[in-house]
Amino acid sequence: HWSAYIGPAQQMLAGLVPFYDIPMQYGLGPTSLIAGACTVLGCWQGFHLLIVAMSLAMALLLLHMASTTSEPP
Repeated sequence: HWSAYIGPAQQMLAGLVPFYDIPMQYGLGPTSLIAGACTVLGCWQGFHLLIVAMSLAMALLLLHMASTTSEPP
């Protein structure tokens, strides 16, 4: 399923019009972010790095939310 995210990013990097022949369900923001990651290590490795970084950021935000809403002992 990840190729549905990487495909539009590769099209955008190739100079094609993004979302010309595919649905806009993934959005321009994530596609631009993935296209930026493609320029660093290649599309697949850059996408893996991006997924790991975003997962860690989400885990830290959830930990922060949980720690700030808990009652003191």
